[in-house]
Amino acid sequence: MRTTITLEDELAQELQERARKTSRSFKDVVNDAVRLGLRALEHPPAPVSYSITPVSMGRPKPEFDLQKALNLADSLEEVAVMQKLELRK
Repeated sequence: MRTTITLEDELAQELQERARKTSRSFKDVVNDAVRLGLRALEHPPAPVSYSITPVSMGRPKPEFDLQKALNLADSLEEVAVMQKLELRK
C-alpha cells in the first residue's frame, strides 16, 4: 500500500543511514522499524523487580534533638496539605 507520512528530520536521517549501512531500501527499513514498534506495543517488557536491603544507621547522637526535625516535618506537611486543599477550591 502506498501512503504518505511525515517523519521528523532526525528520524528520517537515522532511517536513511540504517538503509545505507545495511544496503537495503529505505522502504524496507521503515517497514521493519514500524513492525518492530508495533510488536513492542503489543508485548511491553515485563517490569524489573528489585529489592532494597535496609542498613542500620545506628542510634542518633544525644546532642541531636530529633523532636525539632519531627516538628519541622509536621509543619511542612501541614503547609503541603493546605496548598492541596486550596487547589481544590
